[in-house]
Amino acid sequence: MTLTFSENVTGTQDTTDWELYGVTGAPVAPTTVTISTNTVVLDFSASTIANGDTVELSYYGGDVADGDGIQIGYVTKYAVTNNVP
Repeated sequence: MTLTFSENVTGTQDTTDWELYGVTGAPVAPTTVTISTNTVVLDFSASTIANGDTVELSYYGGDVADGDGIQIGYVTKYAVTNNVP
C-alpha cells in the first residue's frame, strides 16, 4: 500500500505505528515500512489485501513528519480501497 503526501516526509520505518483492519477482522501490521521522498510504502503479506478490498488504515503516531518537522496526525480506521490487481 502506497500513501502519497503533498510534501516530502521523513521518519522511522516502524511497523508497529500502522495497522490495517477489515480483511481478517483483526488488525494486521505491515511486514515492512519504507519512507522515501513523498511516499510511505506499507508492505503486507500477499493474502492480506486483494484487488477490490476495502480496508481501514490506522496510524498511531510515530515520527513521520514533513520537511518542516510537522508530524502527521493520528489516523483511525481511514477507509481505503485496493485498486491494484
